[in-house]
Amino acid sequence: MMELEQERAIAWDCQKIWSQYYHYVDHHEYEKAVKLFTENVTWKVERLNLKGRDEILQALYGGLGNDTIRHVVSNTIVNVIDNDHAELSEYHTIYYSREGRREDMDGPLQFNGPHRLSDSFAKLTRVGDGWQIAARENTRTIFQQRDQPMALSEWAKKKGKIAPSS
Repeated sequence: MMELEQERAIAWDCQKIWSQYYHYVDHHEYEKAVKLFTENVTWKVERLNLKGRDEILQALYGGLGNDTIRHVVSNTIVNVIDNDHAELSEYHTIYYSREGRREDMDGPLQFNGPHRLSDSFAKLTRVGDGWQIAARENTRTIFQQRDQPMALSEWAKKKGKIAPSS
């Protein structure tokens, strides 16, 4: 049986990796973001199945480009499986704007509220002395407008990675 302090340390490390991922994506540091994943990571998001760091990197650049996105993460739960494996679930609310990069503007972006709320699930694995995301899956739970396009979905349609929604 694992000691409580060891379990807490693993949970903290996994939450830190998760928070770093969102911070990097929100600040257009996509190369840093994908290094938090294992080489053979799988990610299911918006009817899109991404495999490996390269596909995720392409999707981040193609889907978000020069737009502004911010993730507000809540209700994070880490389930430590053993010394080398953990699972994480959380909700994230996304604020998204196509007006350009916030850091290139004088003042805040306008918005009508959060773009969407998603449930997210991940498997993390120990790699060397640290942790990496081995698999993740996002499910859009609540969204603002049905006809409002989503960045990754639009990119995937243009690249022929998923069929247009009906």
